[in-house]
Amino acid sequence: MIRRVSGPTGNNGDGGGPGMDVIVAGGVPPNPTDLLDSKRMAELIRRCEQEYDLVVIDTPPVSVVSDAIPLLKVAGGVIAVTMLGGSSRDAATHLRKQLESLGANFLGVVINGISSNDGYYGSAYGYAERYEPAGGPAES
Repeated sequence: MIRRVSGPTGNNGDGGGPGMDVIVAGGVPPNPTDLLDSKRMAELIRRCEQEYDLVVIDTPPVSVVSDAIPLLKVAGGVIAVTMLGGSSRDAATHLRKQLESLGANFLGVVINGISSNDGYYGSAYGYAERYEPAGGPAES
């Protein structure tokens, strides 16, 4: 079942901001991998891609739970999400290699849990001084 979730605020602060449609997982099925690897799931994702501008599939960590691996075959790309300080560079590199070996289109990493007061976010110069991609400094 598709549910409409409204955004946090509208233009007038009424809580009616832009929203999104969500399909919640529901209860845990007896064999989740079979469900996620089914033709019906692939068809559902394809239908959603035709209907929506962006389809996001939130899964458990692939490095911890293998249930989501079948979705890599039908997803257009994979973005890993981690907390600041939650993963080492080696772990992130290993995950990237694992995803690529599974045929996933690895798009990158999103780091959350960054406070605007901790010096990691703010001016582009302050951020660039602290950020170095996994492959080393960016070339200009």
